[in-house]
Amino acid sequence: MTQAQQAAFVHRCYETAYEKQSRAGKTFLPSVPPEMRTGLTDSRGWF
Repeated sequence: MTQAQQAAFVHRCYETAYEKQSRAGKTFLPSVPPEMRTGLTDSRGWF
C-alpha cells in the first residue's frame, strides 16, 4: 500500500465514522492537542 493509498484509507475511515455518528445524532470531532502539533497543516490537513 502506497502512502497515498494509506492516506485515502484513513480518510475513508474518518468519513465513515463521521457519517455513523451523524446518523446517531452524536458529535465526533477528533482534534490534535496543541502540544502534539509540529507546525501548520499541509494541503491534506495533516500537522
